[in-house]
Amino acid sequence: MGRIQSACWAADGSVLLFAAEGDTVLYGAVIDCDIAFVSNGESLEKQACPLFDMSRVDVEGIPLGGPIRQIEADPKGRHVAVLFQDTDCIAVFGVVKRPQLALIPSSLIMGLAEEKPSTISFIQDFDSGSCLTIGWSSGRLQYYPIIYSDLGESHNKSVNCSYNSFNAKSIHGQVLETNVF
Repeated sequence: MGRIQSACWAADGSVLLFAAEGDTVLYGAVIDCDIAFVSNGESLEKQACPLFDMSRVDVEGIPLGGPIRQIEADPKGRHVAVLFQDTDCIAVFGVVKRPQLALIPSSLIMGLAEEKPSTISFIQDFDSGSCLTIGWSSGRLQYYPIIYSDLGESHNKSVNCSYNSFNAKSIHGQVLETNVF
């Protein structure tokens, strides 16, 4: 694991999601705030568990994945958005907290022709769910609302060390690269 490229905290502040420079794997680490600032504490590398391998794949001729450039978690803790260095798509994942933290591919967002995503950020106080703001290379801003029918929350601080990838089979046996997005 190399230098950290991007990192963000899960909504409850107990899990740090991060990617290393040039890496395609999104990691999670449970951080115990009582020992986080102790000089002889465990290194992040020892605490980290891979959550999702985002190695580049082609989905119906559209390149997806690759090295991770930016990670953002929504304030309610239900979604994570990932921006890639070499592809023009943004991947949005649902966050499952029980029995262990896992990421489930949810949406794939693309811009208009010739646009590349420049930055992403979730709106902090969006009452109806989560809303991802996307800044595109053309200067256009896009809002991608995710409306929740149930605003209940559950909390769990464990991290699942068995992880998925864009090439993995889903829970229902369908190939993710052709059926999820």
